[in-house]
Amino acid sequence: MFLRQPYVLHSISFPKINSIPDFGVGGYPTLKYFVDGDEKGADYKGGRDMDSLKSFIESTLEVKCNPADMSECSEKEQAYITKMKAASAEDRKKQLTRLEKMAGDSMKLELKKWLHQRLHILNNLP
Repeated sequence: MFLRQPYVLHSISFPKINSIPDFGVGGYPTLKYFVDGDEKGADYKGGRDMDSLKSFIESTLEVKCNPADMSECSEKEQAYITKMKAASAEDRKKQLTRLEKMAGDSMKLELKKWLHQRLHILNNLP
């Protein structure tokens, strides 16, 4: 299973604070998740049992594109994989470095998503 990168799980307890308004948290327990550069996050509304959490991760956070088996990759991802497989190791490293530097930049959500897809591909090329 490939998960979107980078991913971090946090448990935060605020016994003296009743809300975190910047993230729309007004009660506890609240689970939030952030995908592909989304800085506002979304509320997790599923079950708290292991099967529900696993199902949510597989359907929402798992990256379907595997460079070793492109059957679940989009045409855009397949084209990028083919291009990067043909590139030299040095060119791949330059591309990875460039994308990693860009990862912290402000950009539209769709561009951020594509950036993370390319990082995933580069980090998982055979």
